[in-house]
Amino acid sequence: MTQVTAEPRAQAPPERPGPAAPDVDLRRALRIGLVGGVGAVFLAAIGMVQSFAGREVVDPLLTLGYLVLISAPFIAGYVAGHPPAVLEGYEGGRTGVRNVLAGLLAGLGTATVLAAFVLLADAADVRRV
Repeated sequence: MTQVTAEPRAQAPPERPGPAAPDVDLRRALRIGLVGGVGAVFLAAIGMVQSFAGREVVDPLLTLGYLVLISAPFIAGYVAGHPPAVLEGYEGGRTGVRNVLAGLLAGLGTATVLAAFVLLADAADVRRV
């Protein structure tokens, strides 16, 4: 009878975390802020804000039209400050001050574009267009 002997198993290498996920990009945040501002200007230019002005959210203080304009910088800031998706094989991204800065930068970009449009509309009569 032959005797079967077990060979020693090779041990698997220790698990190493994959490369780190990319951090929030501040240039991307600025781009999101500008796109959010252009989107808010578009909503104002097509008359959506004016048509929503009749709908009161908080009695005489806040209408739905103003709520749309006020929410645009916050939405852009949330989208820009959200960490990027984690791909398979990558370590999870870190959250921190960079996310907050990206959100602030995007919100300020949106608000700046919207304020520039309001100043332009106030200086020149754009309703004829």
